[in-house]
Amino acid sequence: MVRCTTTRINADTIEYIWIIDDFPLLRTLSLKHALPNKDRIFSPNFGNDKAGTWFLALFPSGVNCDGKFLSIYLYTSSENDKVASFEVSILDKSLCNIDGSTISTSQPRVFCTENPSWGWEDYMKITYMGDLETSETESQNVYETSINSFPSPFNLDSSTTISQLETSSTIENEFDAQIINPCRSRNNSLESDCYFNWNRTILKYFVFDGMIRFRVVIKSFYELNHTEEGFIEIYNKQEKEITQNLRLAKDFSNFSLSCSESSTEIISIICGEKCFKIPKFTLAARSEYFRKIFDSNFSDSKNTEFIIPSCEATPYTVKNMLDFISIGDCELLNTDFKKKQSEFIRLFEFSDKYGVISLCEACVPIIIDNINTESIWDVIISAKRCNSNVILKAAENFIKSKADISTLASSLINHLAKTSF
Repeated sequence: MVRCTTTRINADTIEYIWIIDDFPLLRTLSLKHALPNKDRIFSPNFGNDKAGTWFLALFPSGVNCDGKFLSIYLYTSSENDKVASFEVSILDKSLCNIDGSTISTSQPRVFCTENPSWGWEDYMKITYMGDLETSETESQNVYETSINSFPSPFNLDSSTTISQLETSSTIENEFDAQIINPCRSRNNSLESDCYFNWNRTILKYFVFDGMIRFRVVIKSFYELNHTEEGFIEIYNKQEKEITQNLRLAKDFSNFSLSCSESSTEIISIICGEKCFKIPKFTLAARSEYFRKIFDSNFSDSKNTEFIIPSCEATPYTVKNMLDFISIGDCELLNTDFKKKQSEFIRLFEFSDKYGVISLCEACVPIIIDNINTESIWDVIISAKRCNSNVILKAAENFIKSKADISTLASSLINHLAKTSF
C-alpha cells in the first residue's frame, strides 16, 4: 500500500561560477589540440565525470577547434535518465552578467547514456576585430558601444548550425561596421594568425586579466511524486516500478513545453466539490491537451485553475488520471475490471480526451482481456469514441469466434434498456 499525502516535483538548483585563468593561452593550446584533454577543459571543482554527477566542459576554440566559436556543455555521467534545465552567462570583473551573454534552455532536457550532454556548439561567434591602434579612450568607447549594442545572439534562426547534439545559434548581428572589420589579407583571405590572436576578436571584451568567467545555473528535476490523501495498492511492485520509469522516460522525451521558469507552478483541477493539486510541469509532461494549452498564446495558457465538467468525468475518474500522471499508476488499473467496468471505461475515454497517451496504452490490454458478452457493447462504443482500432479488432474477433448469438442479443437488449433511462 502506498500512502499519498502531497503532490510535487522536486528540483535542486545549483549555481556555479567557473573562473578560468590564462584563457588566451588555453585557447591557443586548444586550437593545437595541446590541452591535457586535447580540445576541452573540464571544471575541476564542479561535478565528477566518474561519480554519476553533472560536470562541465568548455571548448575554448569551439567544438570544431577552428577558433571561430566558444562552446560550452553540461554532461552527466549517470547511467540513469536525468532531467535538467541549463543556463550560462559570461561575467565581468565584478561577477555581474555581461548584457546579452545569457542563454538558457527553453525547457528541461533529458540526459541519458545515449545522449549524455547538452550544450551550445556555437555559444559565441568569435568575430574578428579590425584596427588595434586605438587609444585608451577609444578602446573604452568601443567596449561600451559593443556591450550596449550586443544583440541577443542565442535565438534560433535559419543560420543555426545543427549537429548530432542539439545546438543553439550563433551571433548573426555584428557590431557597428566602423568598429568591426574582418581580419583579412590583401587577397581577401583570412590570415592564419588571426585564429591564434585572441586580442583581435570580440573575446577581448569578455576576458579580464587573462580570465574568463562563467555563471552556470542548473535546475535538476527528480522524484515526481503524486500526493493526495488516500491509499493506492500496488501489485507486482518491481514490475510496476520498471513500467513507471519507462513511461516517465518516454513522456519526458516527448516533452516540448517551454516552461523551465514555471515548471513547479501548482495547477488546480476542480471536479464537482473536489479540488486536486498537481505541478504544471508534471501535468504538461504527460497530457497533450494541457501541454498545448500551456504552450499556446491564448489566455487559458496562464490559468492555474481548470474545471472539469461533471458530464465528462467524476471526481474519482479525475483522481485516477492525476494519480497516473504523477506516479505512473492508479487504483483502477489494479482493480477487478468486472467490479468497476463503467468507471474503468470512463477513465479510458477521459484519458483519451485529455491526451494522456500512456494511460490509454495502459488501459487497452486490460479492456481487451475483459471483453465478454456483458461488456462487449460498452467496449465497442468506447472504442468508437476513442478511435481505438486495436480494441475494435479484438471485439470483432470475440464476436466471430466466441460469442453465442442469442446471448449477444440478450446482452444488447439489456444494454439498450440500461442506457435508455
